Amino acid sequence: MKRILKIILSSVLIALLCAGCMASDAEPVTDETIELVQLEDIKEGQPIAIVNTSYGEIRFVLYEEYAPNTVENFKELVKSGFYDDTLIWGVEQGNVFAGATDKTGSKGEILTGDTDGIEPEINYNLWHFTGAVSAYGERDGVYTKKVLSDSRFFFVSYIEPDENVSAKLEENDYPQKVIDAYNDVGGSPLASGNFTVFGQVYEGMDVVNKIAEAEIISDTIAPKEDIRIKNITLSTYSLDE
Repeated sequence: MKRILKIILSSVLIALLCAGCMASDAEPVTDETIELVQLEDIKEGQPIAIVNTSYGEIRFVLYEEYAPNTVENFKELVKSGFYDDTLIWGVEQGNVFAGATDKTGSKGEILTGDTDGIEPEINYNLWHFTGAVSAYGERDGVYTKKVLSDSRFFFVSYIEPDENVSAKLEENDYPQKVIDAYNDVGGSPLASGNFTVFGQVYEGMDVVNKIAEAEIISDTIAPKEDIRIKNITLSTYSLDE
């Protein structure tokens, strides 16, 4: 499983570098045309998810406007109780993986739309910065870049900015706004382009980072200790929190 995941992540990186900046058929992106909403303060009334784990609570905002299908499926799964008492099934390269139907992370569940998986909803306003919540799923064929998502998702823990990553972003004409943000907050921006970012942690990053440091079973990405999502609830953000 670990080897497969590394192959997928490596393929994503290669595809991104070849494309220049995310999807090759997308409209040109400049600093003027993108708004990095993940770096903005959460606003009154925004939809949120509250993830109660065995390590503590994680709260993140849901970007219904930018990833409506992904968010709809996630919300329906939450309402059904799908995520109750499920394992954090993987920890690798600063990513914390959850939401699988088994402990290996090989399968997920879909309650809305096409049962083959949810089409990627890639948006230039959302990137895999520290705290991003991103959909995970099956690759649509061997050679395609597309990843069809399901119930599986991952948190991006704090990954310190790296000069080599910054250089790759610059070489491949990523917007300067994105490069500056990465250098400020860290994360894994080169994962953007395939996986749909549909949320951003605004509270509980200490919990995400702690899980990301968990010891794993040799030759796997599975934590040695059972780390569980006890339940997830949906709500709206209130300034009175």
